[in-house]
Amino acid sequence: ARSRPVIGNHDERTADGAAYWAYFGAAAAPRGRGWYAWERDGWRLIALNTETDIGPESEQIRWLRAELARAPRRCTLVY
Repeated sequence: ARSRPVIGNHDERTADGAAYWAYFGAAAAPRGRGWYAWERDGWRLIALNTETDIGPESEQIRWLRAELARAPRRCTLVY
């Protein structure tokens, strides 16, 4: 319940991350996407998926730009 995971290259390259998605379930964000944001003790934490398209116009990067613009905070961590 405390884990907020991000998928890694070894997870993704093993049966498209099936074990990762099965183990973490909803805590891992929508299956096949893997990026999400959450808050804890005044911090905005943003988890990214480096195993997907991260080009400047990719869905994830567009989402990240919007996320950062939507809620500018002094305490933001992207991992």
